[in-house]
Amino acid sequence: DEWLIKFGFKDDPRIPEECRVDMMTKIKTAGTAGIVSYALTEGAFWLTSIPIAYGTVWASTGSAPSLSDPEGQKAIGAAAFVLINGARVIVPARIALALAITPWVDDNIMSKFKKDEAVAEDCEVP
Repeated sequence: DEWLIKFGFKDDPRIPEECRVDMMTKIKTAGTAGIVSYALTEGAFWLTSIPIAYGTVWASTGSAPSLSDPEGQKAIGAAAFVLINGARVIVPARIALALAITPWVDDNIMSKFKKDEAVAEDCEVP
């Protein structure tokens, strides 16, 4: 159970209900770096999972999936069902990964876009 709690799959029962914060709120409070890290993890997930689903249909049927063929439609429907439900099951892991890489994103990506803050001077030069 400790592992499931640590990686966000399960709520920690030691934390009172009114003190719990959902994962998306944690992403939002991480600021721009949190949102960028979430976008990166989601983009990576979908860019890899869709070709994997396509390849799975191809491997199971022996040919490329076709929407014009009733068999192809069934195969694509089954693959989409598995993909979407699999994606929903691992949402906590994807959010936990986004939160884990947020410091790296802040240091290596966001720092390149941040403007130097103006330093307030104590005295004006005439």
